[in-house]
Amino acid sequence: PAIFNVILGDEEQTITVNEEENIEIYRTSHSDDAIIIKDFNRRLEVIAPKGGDKCFVRPLRASKNVEPSKLKRNLENDTEQGVDQQVEQESEEHLLLDNVPIKDTSCFGETINVECDGREMYWMEPIQHGDAETMKRSCSWWLYCEYTYLGGGWWWKECWYILLC
Repeated sequence: PAIFNVILGDEEQTITVNEEENIEIYRTSHSDDAIIIKDFNRRLEVIAPKGGDKCFVRPLRASKNVEPSKLKRNLENDTEQGVDQQVEQESEEHLLLDNVPIKDTSCFGETINVECDGREMYWMEPIQHGDAETMKRSCSWWLYCEYTYLGGGWWWKECWYILLC
């Protein structure tokens, strides 16, 4: 696997690109410390909070992500050419956790199961922003952010509010 350290403003992210397994792993090192796994073979995206007792799972949104082989090539080119990394845009999404943990995680593969070992895993579903703002007042919630490569040194910052009611 190839490992890249990317600094965007005052935030650092370590990206591991495993072309053989078609997986990207993002390790954040800022206030929302989490490991984000994007498994392109299984079409899954997982958030594994560092030190937490839960993992959050949802279908991978392929249209919003760069395939591992292309990401690796682009990051290698940026490094060789000394391209400054910058954030182009930001967005946020609200996700509601299913109240019942996933019982059979065997279909999630080795990487996801290793990172989520000993944790309960929950499916996430998107919810409308207005509903989420109301729900945040009475539910537990977490905020996690990550950066997705757009190309040419540009990144998109996406933050997820994950609610458990």
